[in-house]
Amino acid sequence: MVLKLYGVPFQTSPSGLVALVLNENKVPFEFVPIDMPGGAHKTPEYRKHNPFDDDGFILYESRAICRYISMKYGKQGASLLPPADDVKAIALFEQAASVEVTTFSPPVVGAVNEMVYKELRGLKPDQAKYDEYIATLSTKLDVYDEILGKQKYLAGEEMTLVDLFHLPSLVLERFGSDIMTRSRMSRAQRADSLTHKGADPEASGDLVLTTIHAKDMLAVPMSYLPKDDDGFILYDSRAICRYISIKYRNQGQRLLPPVEDVRATALFEQAAAVEAVTFTQPIAGAINETFYKKLRGLAPDLAKYDEYIATLSTKLDVYDEILGEQKYLLGDEISLVDLLHLSGGTALKIIGSDIMSQKPNVARWFNDLSSRESWQVLKMESRALPE
Repeated sequence: MVLKLYGVPFQTSPSGLVALVLNENKVPFEFVPIDMPGGAHKTPEYRKHNPFDDDGFILYESRAICRYISMKYGKQGASLLPPADDVKAIALFEQAASVEVTTFSPPVVGAVNEMVYKELRGLKPDQAKYDEYIATLSTKLDVYDEILGKQKYLAGEEMTLVDLFHLPSLVLERFGSDIMTRSRMSRAQRADSLTHKGADPEASGDLVLTTIHAKDMLAVPMSYLPKDDDGFILYDSRAICRYISIKYRNQGQRLLPPVEDVRATALFEQAAAVEAVTFTQPIAGAINETFYKKLRGLAPDLAKYDEYIATLSTKLDVYDEILGEQKYLLGDEISLVDLLHLSGGTALKIIGSDIMSQKPNVARWFNDLSSRESWQVLKMESRALPE
């Protein structure tokens, strides 16, 4: 049975990215165009497939679809994922993947929303907002430029899915932005944004696991980061968690699906992408308004804060529906995806929001996660975690 991919026929769309990966893996497929401006993507017929259908197995998140294709068909085309037995290569891949979804993609999506989707909704683009998104992206690309001055691709010397995930950003050229193609000066001082001050990348005997995510600084004491003897360095919290879960999978709670279970892994990656994009981003915005602006001596914008919380509320309605049918996000067994929500959900309590407790199934799920012994141990050692 031929795979079916539903989407808009644009090279720079998420469905275009999936089509690219299908082609890289030499997988025949049928592309079914969808009239998104006409609302076809909201019809019951489309939602049955939404938007990838592999003989009844349905996925809807483009990055998870790309991973699924690369896992299932990796032997018949380009090898776009690290070897399943190379824990460090996987960690570096996941680190780059997390940076793409949390650091690179948000300003790109914001810019495209201003110049494309607002017009589709009959709204006027805000040039100042577009310029702000491009300026934010520029600072992120300075760090990319430094990384790519030391290696050929984002996860090392071999091209991976992470590199391809960035291709839809070429849509920015349509609006006259050459930000992805202009020459850039590497800045040595940007290295400090990748590691905590004082971390020595050359020091042997330590696995330096640092993080640049604000939500982790609110919640996790650094004394809990493990040690190793080979100087392997990671800085992204999600990649660190995956690395620990893979390396120490035979001790303690199993938090990742079996490597050989392609479909379970795809569903895990889909939920992980939703956490990073749908759940975390409005929380990060709310925390910035009520916490980090104050640290910088700026006045919080309460209207923006309310907007972030309202956005999160609509996302949590979907969570509540899912969790009304199962105990955890992927079924009746806990996974790393569930635990990744703890820092953000706890941070909401710190800034005074009870949004997590307003959804009955979400509240039950989050209370279950918060009561785990592993989290309670952190709570006793961290002043940031509320009672």
